[in-house]
Amino acid sequence: MAEAGGSGEGERCSLLTCEQVRRLQQVLTEEVPVHGRGNFPTLGVCLQAVVCAVRAGLQRRGVGVKDVRLNGSTASHVLVEDPAWSYKDLDLIFRLDLPQDAGFQTHEVGFGHQEAGFQPQEAGLHHQEAEFGHQEAGFQPQEAGFHHQEAGFHHQEAGFLPQEAGFGGQEAGFLPQEAGFGGQEAGFERVREAVLSALLDFLPSGVSRDKMSAVTLTEAYVQKLVKVSTETDRWSLISLRNRAGRNVELKFVERIRRQFEFSVDSFQIVLDPVLDPVLERGPGAAPAVVVESVYGDFAEALEHLRGRLIVTRRPEQIRGGGLLKFCRLLTRGFRPARPAETRALQRYMTSRFFIDFPRLPQQRRQLHAYLSGRFAGEESHRYAYLSVLRHVVAQSTVCLMGHERRQVLRLISLMALHALAEQSHVPDASSVTCYYQPAPYAQDARFCPYYCGQTPAWQPCS
Repeated sequence: MAEAGGSGEGERCSLLTCEQVRRLQQVLTEEVPVHGRGNFPTLGVCLQAVVCAVRAGLQRRGVGVKDVRLNGSTASHVLVEDPAWSYKDLDLIFRLDLPQDAGFQTHEVGFGHQEAGFQPQEAGLHHQEAEFGHQEAGFQPQEAGFHHQEAGFHHQEAGFLPQEAGFGGQEAGFLPQEAGFGGQEAGFERVREAVLSALLDFLPSGVSRDKMSAVTLTEAYVQKLVKVSTETDRWSLISLRNRAGRNVELKFVERIRRQFEFSVDSFQIVLDPVLDPVLERGPGAAPAVVVESVYGDFAEALEHLRGRLIVTRRPEQIRGGGLLKFCRLLTRGFRPARPAETRALQRYMTSRFFIDFPRLPQQRRQLHAYLSGRFAGEESHRYAYLSVLRHVVAQSTVCLMGHERRQVLRLISLMALHALAEQSHVPDASSVTCYYQPAPYAQDARFCPYYCGQTPAWQPCS
């Protein structure tokens, strides 16, 4: 059990126990493969080495690092071990202190249509549809019980990002150098250089590094690039590819408004004490590792995790992916802590999902991407997950017209049937023997299985 934090840490923070520190060190020292595209070699890395290399690279480039944190399902695994379910993404947060002249520029926000080479018409979207207007997406805020001002929704903040909609780099016409990752934005450029320089250090000894440019390394090992720059959010994400769904997610944050979706994934473990050399804390001394719950109450969030309870705050701020995360928690055996508020919570999340992904192709790509990433190696759970998702969508969707709702439900049903067919392994029909149960009246002794009609009497021809 986590110990209460002291020295004015308040209710948000606590200290890890020795057993939790041991699990944390196992996670940090475990080798994780980063798979290259095509013929590029696979990199065997551990989180501790990646964090140290990237942090040192940032400091050499004049970017201050306040601390480095482990986040998400991996942090929850460190706190409460659940052998029935494995953690996936390895989420690392670098809290940055960018120089004033190296900050993210507000006027270069996200992936603009022209900057990222993305043409909405090529993806079957009109320009107006790509902006996600409330009326065009069939969404009436009053029906979902909230106004768009209360939801804090702006299309720049939750707008269309090719990576979040399931577009690969080539499919969306995305080239890093065209998406605003050039020399104009010195802050992110330094971050990107630090990450790619660290990747060079992990290449096998026989690989030539002379021709490994930044663009080449990005295309080979980076699964996803995201940059958000608004008045409330300034952060970027670089995800390193892993075919088993265990991507190494490096998030570089100057400021961010929403750091969690539910209380059970709100834990952030400060890694700096574990990364410091043994000499700095003395031989044999165990590191004092602080864990914070950005939900606001550590003890309450920990009880939610142990009791498998689903609790959140300000659900109108949860982005569209919150619906998929909510259904995954239900599949894992979690349940809403306040059943009376479940329907309202589901309405918020379904409405936001269909705002962020209003077209059927986008919804299909998002579901495929989520299943491929979150259920890699756990394909047997896909049917149960899709069944839960269909039930939630059918029960709580209020922002779609009738034919749109039927299309979404049909899409989820077909995906569930496909997952069930892959899971069931139906045998070849030539090796199947069928047995039929006779009808009850066939056991009657007077029953004759043959029917004889009345034979007419023969009469002679006249």
